[in-house]
Amino acid sequence: DVAPILEARCVTCHQEGGIGPFAMKNYETVKGFAPMIREAIRTAQMPPWHPDPQVGSFKHSQGLSPDQVRKIVHWVEAGAPRGEGADPLAATPHVASEWPLGKPDLVLDAPAFTIPPSGEVVYQYPTAANPLTEGRWVRAATLMPGDRRGVHHILAGYIPGEPKKGPASAGQWEANYGEYAVGGESFQVPAGLGIYLPPGGHMGFQMHYTPYGKEAVDNSKMALYFYPEGQKPERIMRHTVIADNFIELPPNKDKHEEIAYLTFPKEARLYSVFLHTHYRGQAGRFDIVYPDGRKKAPINLPRYDFNWQRTYDFAEPVTIPAGAKL
Repeated sequence: DVAPILEARCVTCHQEGGIGPFAMKNYETVKGFAPMIREAIRTAQMPPWHPDPQVGSFKHSQGLSPDQVRKIVHWVEAGAPRGEGADPLAATPHVASEWPLGKPDLVLDAPAFTIPPSGEVVYQYPTAANPLTEGRWVRAATLMPGDRRGVHHILAGYIPGEPKKGPASAGQWEANYGEYAVGGESFQVPAGLGIYLPPGGHMGFQMHYTPYGKEAVDNSKMALYFYPEGQKPERIMRHTVIADNFIELPPNKDKHEEIAYLTFPKEARLYSVFLHTHYRGQAGRFDIVYPDGRKKAPINLPRYDFNWQRTYDFAEPVTIPAGAKL
């Protein structure tokens, strides 16, 4: 009753080489952690899935249903009995691959950076030359931090020609190719969509580092996955950032609200959203404000968790009419 739930919802992270603190490799291991598993589930720390269940519908939901929660909690409280038959967790070794989406078609290295043991590190803007001699359509990408403890986030964008120095290079980006923040590092576009990567030029990165008490060297990488040569997707997938760059937090005020907008000049399909803030973030919500004034939320995160930032893919694309705001 319990092992299939763990395999479906937990083993992705809790495997050898995974980001979970222990691997659910067999019954004996799980039984040893059973009290902690119960605590993590009852306090909603695990699995890390935070959307309001009453708002929106998403692919790849990692949440547990109330019935699944009851099964696991009652099992732990009954002493985590072994049950009959073979151990499904031990039958198939689960080992995290070097790249979660498989062998990449192209790997780009962000130049190494030494993270100091303390202090504030301003955003870094390294670049990597694009070796492609012919343009390709990207169907997926993974941004892999070299030092997970020190990398807060990574953004990536294509720069034609020679990049400018420092932050000015970010103003040259012509297309975005995903983002990394704690808990999320890959994206795959739906079939029939793609992001074009021209030949030559450079891939620019925005790197946000957070010191954690000792000096460390980060060498982050980016993996790209292409459509077959000569295959062209039907539509272009675009990434855009909706940001408030002038946030002012008044002192001693809880639940301070900030709002930023994106107005759509033409009809669009919204496939996914990625909510990102920093330690002071408490909650987040997207609203579609239609031209007639109606408002609808495709997603609501009543509890934002800095340690688990991920892309939320809608079960069905959300149509946004021209003139609407997100």
